[in-house]
Amino acid sequence: MKESTKNLFSQFLENGGTPKEFWEGRRAAMKQASARSNEHKVEAAAARRDRISDLMERGYSRFEAEEHLRLEALESHDSMGGNPAYRRIRKEPFPRSRASVMTY
Repeated sequence: MKESTKNLFSQFLENGGTPKEFWEGRRAAMKQASARSNEHKVEAAAARRDRISDLMERGYSRFEAEEHLRLEALESHDSMGGNPAYRRIRKEPFPRSRASVMTY
């Protein structure tokens, strides 16, 4: 059992609940979360299909429409700071080439 679950379990018992009630409630909550997640996946897939068909009606081929959606998702991810290549801060200065140091 995870530490967070142990903490919730002990807190539930301190508040007067029984172990049986805790596990039944947790099982019901996990089932509800799983159903919500599956529902979201179905809705997202339907929205994607609608968006692709809309782009195809505007003259895109299926490949171009899918690529357009992929690039939009990538741009959105980058704009939120999700790309680790842009978040890295270089700790040492860029090395100077020998040619820029040499004086003639």
